Amino acid sequence: MRARRLTLSAPFAAALLSVAMPGRAQTGGPSISAAGVTYLVEQRMRYVGTIHEQSGTWFGGEAQARLGRVTLRVSGVMGKLTGDTSVTNPDRDVRVSSISLGIRPALWLEVGADVAARRVASPASTVVTRLFGGHVALALALGVDGLSGNATAVYYPATDVTGDERLALAAYSELGLSYAPPRGAIVLRLAYRVERYDFSGSALGPARLEQVKAVVAGLGMRLGR
Repeated sequence: MRARRLTLSAPFAAALLSVAMPGRAQTGGPSISAAGVTYLVEQRMRYVGTIHEQSGTWFGGEAQARLGRVTLRVSGVMGKLTGDTSVTNPDRDVRVSSISLGIRPALWLEVGADVAARRVASPASTVVTRLFGGHVALALALGVDGLSGNATAVYYPATDVTGDERLALAAYSELGLSYAPPRGAIVLRLAYRVERYDFSGSALGPARLEQVKAVVAGLGMRLGR
């Protein structure tokens, strides 16, 4: 356990980035894609003025189906966060699943609705968080067919927490690159993700701030345009 001042990123980090949109935004034929993903994760938690740090690797998958301007996405990852085995910073098992539905009013812009669930279990407790919100995503072609820079910001104004205090803030942002060559079936992505969860204080305990940072790498296949 190390004590030091926590530098908190802005919830949306100026629209940091996503990878859920292919290199060339299209309104045409349907497509389906699926990919395996790996998250290299670092988490910092500020509690009673002390910073607790954890790290780990998560594995999972994601899939999307697109028809015209509408895209449906589902994803799930699971893994561990390793602490220092102390009572206040134990190892945790994490499982996250999400689903989103987006529509593109323009080739470079997507807006939509998001639902996610997080389960974090330690020897002392199990916390299940359900999140309901929306996203804004931007895509910019980078001059190579199929290569794009993407940015996504997600905010969850409605939350439901079991096993912990209520959430005052839940949001994440992602910044990265995706590559889906128009004449191939391969899909690649690389992104940097920042998540923020602020748990409110109560008579049972003080407020707690959690920040998750992850490098995300994905490799998959696509059918259709």
